[in-house]
Amino acid sequence: MTNLPITLETIFSLPALPLEYRELLPEIPGLYFAYSLSEENQLLYIGKAQNIREQWLKHHRLRDLQIVACVVSQVNLAWLEFYASDEILTQQEQVLIKQFKPPINELNPPDNYRMPTEQKLIGASQAANANINIDDEVVVDVFPQPINQPQKKLSFWTWLVIVVLVLVFCWGSFS
Repeated sequence: MTNLPITLETIFSLPALPLEYRELLPEIPGLYFAYSLSEENQLLYIGKAQNIREQWLKHHRLRDLQIVACVVSQVNLAWLEFYASDEILTQQEQVLIKQFKPPINELNPPDNYRMPTEQKLIGASQAANANINIDDEVVVDVFPQPINQPQKKLSFWTWLVIVVLVLVFCWGSFS
């Protein structure tokens, strides 16, 4: 697999539309990038889709990016047309996420995120095909020992997104 030679300058020079005009995105496969238009452009999110427009009309991170757009600055959606299998698109997406570490990619999926039916079916079939012997005794440690892992430091943008999301959810529960 060859990794795409992509830099932040490349991403910020790709064709892009403001988030509020996402219905005008092209119906093409590829990678997409959400970034803020502030004094320093900040890459917020990286994703992939077989149909970029369709993906953004129902995207599970749309609300997060709308909040950033209201609080910080305008958010643009850039795209890179990339015809490949879903597996290769996923590999490229993961390489870029690892390279740039966009803050919204590091957040857990929202509560209202629904796994596509095909993924549920694949997971269920894999579980059904697993070699599980019912007679085997399984020992479960109810009080597992903590694993000492180095703590990951969150960037300013990650903290900002987290604080804004908490405020929005708290504010919504009081109204």
